[in-house]
Formats: sequence, C-alpha cells, structure tokens
Amino acid sequence: MYRFFTLNYKNFKTLNEGGNDYRSIIAQPIELLANQQAFKMHKIKKDKLYRETVNLVYHISNAVSEYPRFEIFGDDLAYMGYEGYEYKEFPDERIEDQMKLVDLLLGFSYTY
Repeated sequence: MYRFFTLNYKNFKTLNEGGNDYRSIIAQPIELLANQQAFKMHKIKKDKLYRETVNLVYHISNAVSEYPRFEIFGDDLAYMGYEGYEYKEFPDERIEDQMKLVDLLLGFSYTY
C-alpha cells in the first residue's frame, strides 16, 4: 500500500506543481510520508514540519474506523519507521483535511 501511496503522491505533486493553494500547503507533511530521506532530515531537526508529520501519523493510526484503508497504511508506516505522536499545536480542521487527502492518495483518484 505504501508504494501505491508514493506513486499517487508523485502524480498529485505533478498536478499541483508550483501551487500555493490550500491543498498544496496541507500536503507538506504528506510529502515527508512519501519521502523517507526528507523525513529523516527533518527528524534530526525536530522542526515544525516533522512535528506535523508525526502528528498526522498519530491521527492516521487512530482513524481506522473512519478510514479503513488507514489500518494497512498505518502498519506500513510503522514498519518503515514512522512513529506517531500527538501535538496539540495543529488545528483539527487541518488534520482532518490532511487525512482526507491521504485517503484520496490511497485510492484511485491520482492513479493514471
């Protein structure tokens, strides 16, 4: 499932190249889910983007009943070394929108 996610993320990124719209902005932590090297660099810094990504992983792991595909995807993330931790600094609406986008990336919306 992770490989499918990364392929769809590349397609998403191509379609939204150079975008400064809301969707491109909320996709920043999702980029770190699709790029393990970038995640590791941000993990060393423990910067805001790292915290937002780890927060997203936490919420993905806890939203399995709402988003069934997250069960397998969350296991894939854990296997690849992504840990989840809740940070309260990020608005609930933003987190929910990020989870909706991840769910789209796990489906066929960006497959071509």
